[in-house]
Amino acid sequence: MEKKLNQILFCHPINFVYEIISQNLELNGVKVYGLDDLSDFSFLIEDLSPEIILIHESALTEENIKMFNSQCSGRPNLVRILISKENNSIYSENFHHVLSGLIDPSELVGILSSLLES
Repeated sequence: MEKKLNQILFCHPINFVYEIISQNLELNGVKVYGLDDLSDFSFLIEDLSPEIILIHESALTEENIKMFNSQCSGRPNLVRILISKENNSIYSENFHHVLSGLIDPSELVGILSSLLES
């Protein structure tokens, strides 16, 4: 059965980038809840039940990656995707997928939908 991408939790430290990405996703019917850091996101996973968490690596620290893993541990259907400059980020092992390099915002819905199904 095909999974439909309805909602993501998106964390990016640069508001301008967040706005461009979220506008493209919302134009395609995807609800986006955004954060600029992970300092207080734990309740959002429970309250929002997103299909995907998309996080830019610059928002991660040794401290919050532990909290992130703890919050996601009991949710096998929650797809975790890291946005990184390179595939071999020190945080890659904590995510199901890594998006590296430049990403065309207009192609992101297709990319995320295919990763949701894989």
